Amino acid sequence: MADHFEVIDTVSGRQEAEILQSFLRAQDISCEISQEAAGYVIGMTIDGMGAVQILVPSKEREKALDALRRYRSDDTPKPLQPKNASRPTK
Repeated sequence: MADHFEVIDTVSGRQEAEILQSFLRAQDISCEISQEAAGYVIGMTIDGMGAVQILVPSKEREKALDALRRYRSDDTPKPLQPKNASRPTK
């Protein structure tokens, strides 16, 4: 039996949705995004036209919600910066 996809979040704008989709996929969570065609074609992000839904399989829902909580609380691992990295001078 095929797993059903569930909406776990709705964001404003395709760019944010694609960032979250990439993040979830990097966590080995299947993820799809869905947006009404008019909002995508026109490029509007006001009044709900730019709303994009983040969907994951039902069986991965809790894992995905936990990952999003960590992402938004800034508890995700960050790339290390070299200790001797020079800052640009003005």
